Amino acid sequence: MACLAFAGFLQASELPHFVEFRGHTNGILNAQFSPDGKKIVTRGIGGGPGVEADPTIIIWDAESGKILHTLEGHEGSVNSNAFFFPDGTKIVTAATDRTVRIWDVESGKELKKWEAHADSVLYVAPAPDGKKIVTTSADGSARIWDAELGELLQTLEGHTSRVDFAAFSSDGKKIATASADNTAIIWCSESGELLHRLQGHTRELYSAIFSPNVKRIATASNDGTARIWDVESGEELHKLEHGFWVWFAGFSPDGTIIATSVAASGRTQLWDAETGEHLRELFGSVFLYYSPFSSDGKKIVTAGSATGSENQVHFYDVESGIELFRLAGHADRVSSAIFSPDSKKVVSRSRDGTARIWTSPPLQLRPVIRDF
Repeated sequence: MACLAFAGFLQASELPHFVEFRGHTNGILNAQFSPDGKKIVTRGIGGGPGVEADPTIIIWDAESGKILHTLEGHEGSVNSNAFFFPDGTKIVTAATDRTVRIWDVESGKELKKWEAHADSVLYVAPAPDGKKIVTTSADGSARIWDAELGELLQTLEGHTSRVDFAAFSSDGKKIATASADNTAIIWCSESGELLHRLQGHTRELYSAIFSPNVKRIATASNDGTARIWDVESGEELHKLEHGFWVWFAGFSPDGTIIATSVAASGRTQLWDAETGEHLRELFGSVFLYYSPFSSDGKKIVTAGSATGSENQVHFYDVESGIELFRLAGHADRVSSAIFSPDSKKVVSRSRDGTARIWTSPPLQLRPVIRDF
């Protein structure tokens, strides 16, 4: 269902105050707020034909846009998003150089590094309490590590192809992994025991995310579906048909709604998490791994669309589907947009090589982080 109304959008030229900064050499691939919303971490775009990979991570001040630290040390592409630890004092990163590195946010110094896998590390994420981290790899395994010591605690073996994604449950007791072998697996984070293999998808999976109450898992796949599973039994409850590959499926803060994003259509779909009923369609897409919901679950932010507003950020009311407003100003397609933890700011990332920090509401353009 299309949005019911649109209040209007603001051009960057109409807004007071934006600052432009130099940073990553090839543009920004990801941008994430710190838990207190005061900092942003970004990673550069990996290499390709004729393009050298940018292996740097940058920490920015979210208010002024000032570069606080450039984290250097990785060789090759930084594959995984750079994640803040829950207390905001450290950042964890991983790369094609097979290493995991932990950095001090205040000083920008590397605290610890180790070779984590026999092949590229594809994803890394800290546990909710920050005491463990989980890594995934092109070697077909996932591993659980002591975050303080860098010691291997468990090797999770059960997939038959590369493992692209892993996530802890909110209570830290379980881990979900998603693989190119068309399955997701639920593991015990303490013992490493394989609890359930979620089978049903017919092509590779991009993500597997627990609901806030850890009763459900939502998976997204290249087979054109997202699926909802029961965590306790491993049973498939609902298949959410899209027709194109689905690169994100995640829950609202209260767990009642699932948002899915289809890359080919530039649209976001909202579903009832209990019944699997389709609720509404929104213009714009949401980025893999990051929830598009505001902290109270009442708003959702999407990036770009296939409807002529590719360079804009869209804000919607979740309950009604009404588009509240748009932010315009990027010179090219907006690739992602997420709220800060308190939902007072939004960071958007564009193919124009910039990230913009906006306040919402009132709407004011904050720093622009530009790359050359």
